[in-house]
Amino acid sequence: MPHGLHVLVVDGEVTARNLIAGMIEGDGHAVRVANDGDATERAPESGEIDVVVSATDPPRPALLDRRRPTPPVIAVDGPIHGRKLLAALRDLAGDI
Repeated sequence: MPHGLHVLVVDGEVTARNLIAGMIEGDGHAVRVANDGDATERAPESGEIDVVVSATDPPRPALLDRRRPTPPVIAVDGPIHGRKLLAALRDLAGDI
């Protein structure tokens, strides 16, 4: 992988959010988390976001820094397939 991504994980369920974040961090990416409430509006205040992993359909526009291009969003729904999610992130890392 050329470099780790800056990933914003959005999920209203703490357990799912932490599980997804831990899996992504374990693969070498920098992760920030937000629930799908008001906290999402403050989550990306510092630094860049390369990709959003979200169980929120669709992620709230306030999640994103409007001064930058909109990052790709990987929507997760139902059971999380970790290998597929990490493969998608690795593909994106190769493109950035």
